[in-house]
Amino acid sequence: MQRSKSNKKALSPDEQTRLAYIVAALRWGEEELSQTEIAERLDLRPMQVSRLLRQAERLGFMSKPQLTAGRDRELEADLLRAFPRLRRAGVVLADGRVRLAEDRVDAVASCAAQFWSDYVPCQRGERTKVGLGGGRAIARLVDRIETPGPNAKLELYALSNIPTGDEDVSSNTNVAILKRRFPRRDIVIHQLLAMQLSPEMKEKDIRAERRRILRLSIVQQHFREVSQCRALFAGIGSFEDRNLWNRLRGLGFDKRELPRNAIGDLIYNLIHEDDQVFHEDSILHTRLITVPVGIFIDIAQRPDSLVTILAWGKEKAKPALAAERVGAYNALICDIEMAEEMLALVAGKKGL
Repeated sequence: MQRSKSNKKALSPDEQTRLAYIVAALRWGEEELSQTEIAERLDLRPMQVSRLLRQAERLGFMSKPQLTAGRDRELEADLLRAFPRLRRAGVVLADGRVRLAEDRVDAVASCAAQFWSDYVPCQRGERTKVGLGGGRAIARLVDRIETPGPNAKLELYALSNIPTGDEDVSSNTNVAILKRRFPRRDIVIHQLLAMQLSPEMKEKDIRAERRRILRLSIVQQHFREVSQCRALFAGIGSFEDRNLWNRLRGLGFDKRELPRNAIGDLIYNLIHEDDQVFHEDSILHTRLITVPVGIFIDIAQRPDSLVTILAWGKEKAKPALAAERVGAYNALICDIEMAEEMLALVAGKKGL
């Protein structure tokens, strides 16, 4: 976020807070820049930097936990106006342009924990079902989940699983985290069955194995239970992000196998840049077991349920826009970069 020295336009309170956060992150975060360096980086006068640092101190932006605590309410309101399907929006005061990648993950997870507390009641005698995807932000959300109250029952469902040659190895690291954190019987963890693949299997054998898995009653029951969840939390991937390519390469997929109009994924369901967005004959479905996107759409339409996407970085904006267009989620938590990019795209400032 750059501000021109000649720009006389007054900033709104939220813009002032956002800029104070970025200045604080540059001063007290990973880079520890001097005031002069910050002024050069953001195209500000040194006096402006000094004033913003004083504001940051008043706001409490002086340590990593504090730097990940804030939210941009103005951008949240903009997202809710631009996307009528959204019921909740969280825009965290974390920005990749100041090299706070890990802080962004923590900030997104903290905001997700707030959404969780609103939509996942864990009081006496209540039984609640929640679906969880994979990824760093979901893992850190899991670490923030409160222990259910007496006699409350929380059932957690994995939304995807990847091939493994060992039945005892969970491909969903969040399931493992949950099992370690909540050994008590009042939290039940349901893992989605993975395909059992071996290097010598041919493509036709892999496809036959997936069809066999999907026909199993335990998998069909898992899908039915997920469709009854009160809330889903999942990340979204982008092919502009090398992390998604690395994950797919590790699963044996070649970049040349993927459709040219594929722009990202939602729990290993490819997101396409076309009217249909999600295709049932996706190449990823040859080897992966994942909850169908149709279940996401059905849950998102229910008035008392929340399907939340956790993401950050402007490269996630296009996949998120495509998934929103078909109603795959009704709540979004992202960082400033992603929110601004989504709003710019939908306003026609950039080509979709």
